[in-house]
Amino acid sequence: MFAVLKYFTKTPSKLPVNNQMLKPFLEMSLKEALTKKRIFIVDYEIMDGLLTKPSSIAFFYQHNDGTLIPIAIQLFQKLSNYFRSDNSVFLPSDPEYTWILAKMWFNGADANYHESVSLPEFTHLKMEGVVAITHLQIYIKNPIYKLLMPHFFYLLAINWTGIPLLLGNNGYIVKLLNIGRDGATELIRRKNKSWRLDVDVCLTLTSINFTCSAKHEAVTFRQYEEYAFPPNFSITLRGISQKPKTTERGETSATSSTRRNNVRQAGHNRHTEH
Repeated sequence: MFAVLKYFTKTPSKLPVNNQMLKPFLEMSLKEALTKKRIFIVDYEIMDGLLTKPSSIAFFYQHNDGTLIPIAIQLFQKLSNYFRSDNSVFLPSDPEYTWILAKMWFNGADANYHESVSLPEFTHLKMEGVVAITHLQIYIKNPIYKLLMPHFFYLLAINWTGIPLLLGNNGYIVKLLNIGRDGATELIRRKNKSWRLDVDVCLTLTSINFTCSAKHEAVTFRQYEEYAFPPNFSITLRGISQKPKTTERGETSATSSTRRNNVRQAGHNRHTEH
């Protein structure tokens, strides 16, 4: 999630929240929190239309103690998507299971993005091309070669064995992710459109080194801790996403069937890097 987390100085029009809605979860007014850069947003618009799974938007607030908490979740980008007549904004004050399921559907989108883009696409597939070009075009005694090489150890070997296990016809992405292999490859294609290297040399080299080291560690080494508890990152969710908050028990009309399926289907759906 932190790869797509951005601070906002004003609320976006497609997430209709206001001070009255969010005041119970803030230690200050919404305007003040925005001014102090304490409001953050994760917007998965890039996932819009992938197998009709949620392309969620979430607001986060940074507490005075530094803790980052979700304060609003909207599961779809716009009202007309997926034949919906309503696109509710879910809040921590909603009934318990309504808010839990909203967080699970958001985390499901987050997990599918992570296991498609953040890990395999950026730190492996894209960097494989950089490794190949470095070997082909940069002299072995060039300072740039010496700077980059320590960050490339084992990358080609890992890709050779690991990528088929992920993206193959019967790979983990096919078996586990909601968006499947077609959705994952389409997501990678969309993200590639925004990737550039036509910047200064220092920034380019810094980006490559960071991607192959710190970023790779960040998106890889805590997979077990994050995914081992299925509701935390449910990469597979079955059923219909949240509907408007209407029932007396405070559950959405999809809650009963979805909740049973969510935990069962997501129970063992995780993988670690090979």
